[in-house]
Amino acid sequence: MERKDRLSSLLTRKYLVIPKLFVPFLVFTQEKSATVDVTSITLDPATASMTLGGETLTLTPTVLPADATDKTVTWTTSNASVATVADGIVTAVAAGTVTITANANDGSGVTDTCTVTVTAPATKYDITVGENEHGTVAFTVDGAAATQAKKDDVVTVSVTPAEGYSTKDVTVRAYTTWAAAPARAKSRAAAPELKDNIDVTAGENGTWTFTMPEANVWVKDAHTGRIVFDDYTAWRNIFAYPSL
Repeated sequence: MERKDRLSSLLTRKYLVIPKLFVPFLVFTQEKSATVDVTSITLDPATASMTLGGETLTLTPTVLPADATDKTVTWTTSNASVATVADGIVTAVAAGTVTITANANDGSGVTDTCTVTVTAPATKYDITVGENEHGTVAFTVDGAAATQAKKDDVVTVSVTPAEGYSTKDVTVRAYTTWAAAPARAKSRAAAPELKDNIDVTAGENGTWTFTMPEANVWVKDAHTGRIVFDDYTAWRNIFAYPSL
């Protein structure tokens, strides 16, 4: 009995001196990804002009920083009756001034604007030939054939006289109404209501130029003719009847 107790005591003491075992373990934590806010938006161009009926305008936003989490923007217009915007493309609707705004979508509140001025296209006025019987008259503006021109356009008048005639001069007058008169007005009653004489400058090779007024114009070319006798009877008659 005593031996058994001694053995039990030894075993107990032996296991008591066994060092404790420490088992290492890893703890995994997931860091939340950082959000980079937008700090600035710059629109190009910052100001712009448009003409009704012309091309659309494209605005390009530069969003910083380059590594911003959300670089998208929302577009708004201050007056859709003047101009609309979609994806940075501005379309003119009516004459006026409008502010186009790009708003950052990341909630930073960052914006930038572009001021757009929309103007109506310049009015064109008629160029009409009157009282021309001895040749042809043509008009050009910037080298292109024209029957209309805008205020301050330089109009070139080219006159080709008929055979046996030469062009003496060209007269240009502004008018307010044509009163349904034909292009070749042969009487004062059919002529338009005239306003002003327009200065005309003679050029070379049968050309004249004038600056278009803010009105329709009526162009008249004056010719000098000569008698051409091409048969014996005509010569005989002129000598027999010198008063003819």
